[in-house]
Formats: sequence, structure tokens, C-alpha cells
Amino acid sequence: MTSRARSGGFRLRRLSLVALVGTAVVASVPGAQAAPDEIYQPATWNGYRIYLSPSDQSNGGCGDYLEKTNMHKVAHSAATGTTMGSGSLQDRGYKVRIRHGTLTEGVARSNSWPSDRHIPLHSNARSSTQCGYSSGGTQTYYYPGSTKGEDLARKLKNLLGEVSPGSGSREFVATNSVFYEMYATSMPAAYVEAEFHDWTQGKNWLVDYPSWSWRIGYAVDLHLGYPR
Repeated sequence: MTSRARSGGFRLRRLSLVALVGTAVVASVPGAQAAPDEIYQPATWNGYRIYLSPSDQSNGGCGDYLEKTNMHKVAHSAATGTTMGSGSLQDRGYKVRIRHGTLTEGVARSNSWPSDRHIPLHSNARSSTQCGYSSGGTQTYYYPGSTKGEDLARKLKNLLGEVSPGSGSREFVATNSVFYEMYATSMPAAYVEAEFHDWTQGKNWLVDYPSWSWRIGYAVDLHLGYPR
């Protein structure tokens, strides 16, 4: 998108593919100590690359919930599923890359791969205590003026929000640069806050990710028109 490309203003570092294990290609930046991403290859590629950027925030929730741990599990389940025919992004024909470095490294890698869509994955919180909230819902964000980002954000909100336990599901415009991955990526992006982890029902739904993570691939398919 031209509006986002115009606001970039950073230099991208070229990535090299250094290992292939099963269907996962591990990428690293030469001369750096960055944590490598994983790239998952489909049996038959549909021509699209999806970058999943799970949270690296150490936010606690109800019980022993930890945001970064659970959202990495969500990303892997959305990318590859647990069984063949699971409806994962890989099963649907997408090349999928999962971030393991910093936000800055992830944005540079997504831009230079290049990704066709960029999806940060997070869980949300509103209370000052770890388990004190009493509602929730799925919230998604998109870059101002991005019609493709808005469409993807709405489809993710609809498909996750119809099964998440909270009542406050909606999509928002990312109105400030706090949403770094919305402003620094050069492709349409949709930022997902899957549910609130600071209430019991929300936390229980989040950790039951195998039952709903396939909906991420379904939303991408709906958004892109089922490319095959």
C-alpha cells in the first residue's frame, strides 16, 4: 500500500535461508544474533505469504496465563494446525512465517520476505489486577485508510468474535504509532487482540486455541477470495 510504504523510512536487512527441517525453513540475519523466524511451506503454494507476529509481552492473566507463551502457541496452531486437514494456513496453501525476533526485526523480515499480509497476534487486558475483569471480546485494528487492512481486520473480528466469550468484539482504526507493526509494515496488516486474558472465561477460551485458531486461516481465505 502506497500510504504505508510512504511512511516507512527505514532500511531493510536482507535475510538468508539457512536450514530446512520438515516444512519449516529457519531464517536468520547474517552477522546478527537475532532469534530466527520459522517459515512453513504448504504442499502446493497458492502464491501468498502470511506473516504471523505473536506477542512477546510477559503479561500475566488469570491463573498461570502468560501472553507471549500462549500467543506463540496460537500462531503455530494457526500456521500448521495439529492434524492434516485442520484448516490451518499451511493446509490452505499459504507460506507462513512466525516471528521470533524483536518487533523491529520482525517488521524488517516481513517487509523483505515480502509478506502479502501481516498479522500481529495478542491477548488483551483492561484491569489493574491479573484476574479482575468481567467482560471481554475480540478486538482488531487496521491502518488508517487501508481498505484491505480494514477488510481483513473485520473478517478476523467476525470469525473470532462469534466464538470468543466476551461481548465487546469490534474493529478499530490504529490511530497512533503505538501500533508500530501497523505503521512500519509495507503490506496490509490486521492487529488481533483475540480475547481478554484478565477474566476467567476469556483466559479459558484463549488456552483452548486448537478449537478456534483455524478461524485465522479461514478469515485470510475469505479476505483473499480463496486463492488456490
